[in-house]
Amino acid sequence: MMSKSVDMDIKRYRRVSIRIWGDDRFKALSKPKPNAQFLFIYLLTGPQTSAVPGLFIAGRLSLSESLQWPTRAFDRCFEELSTQGMAMADWEARVVFLPNSFKHNKPSNPNITRSWRNYFDELPDCSLTRHAFETCRTYLKPFTEPFREPFTEPFGKPFGEKEQTRSKSRLGAEKEIEGCGETQLPLTADLADQNGGAEIPSFQVPQSIVAALDRCPTLGSRAELRRTAFWQAQIRAKPGVDFAQSLLDAEAWLVENPDRGPRQRFSAFMGRWFKREQEKGR
Repeated sequence: MMSKSVDMDIKRYRRVSIRIWGDDRFKALSKPKPNAQFLFIYLLTGPQTSAVPGLFIAGRLSLSESLQWPTRAFDRCFEELSTQGMAMADWEARVVFLPNSFKHNKPSNPNITRSWRNYFDELPDCSLTRHAFETCRTYLKPFTEPFREPFTEPFGKPFGEKEQTRSKSRLGAEKEIEGCGETQLPLTADLADQNGGAEIPSFQVPQSIVAALDRCPTLGSRAELRRTAFWQAQIRAKPGVDFAQSLLDAEAWLVENPDRGPRQRFSAFMGRWFKREQEKGR
């Protein structure tokens, strides 16, 4: 009799490129009415997916817009998946998790589990992310030590510890954000001067940029483009750029050119895009 482990290894799978969702011929086909089955296939294979099977950053508005579904219809279909235990979401943190994805995506070598661990470090620290992390650790228990090693430390442990004080900027020391692995820099003195010399709170990503990211299925799902430090650097270095509109334009270009877009380092891609936009305005 065939063993369970061997039986699992010979199960048949088919690879589906995420680029199919941006293909012109595929998009021209007749579309189904909103339904939970189609939504589940999209959550498994869509452009918002990440290095970790079934775990990614996405908002309900960006997902419903990418499917061209009314938000109410999307919510209804996602509720079906949730009821069946097939999908979970923390919409405030914009984290989505498909809990059975690990067992259908067996890692072939330890480099893959290391890439999983690296992606976890980029995710918002919320209860769903921690649940996904523990689910992954449990799944990896039967594997050999090299596969398990990246997950030996609990999620978020390094982030709860105080870091040493760094050098001070013109407006004082950097402020540490508890619960995440980044620091948030104060605004520059030049921006304070524009505010009449009044004290300015720590930098916050403009809401227009956040809203634009929520509308971008591909760009909005990239954790690197959700980092405060990235936007602070871009806004300081490229004044005059309409970042929100540039995000929407870049997303449209990626949809129209699925074979020319980047597969990684989206922050570098957008940095170059913003640079071109800045040069156009000069």
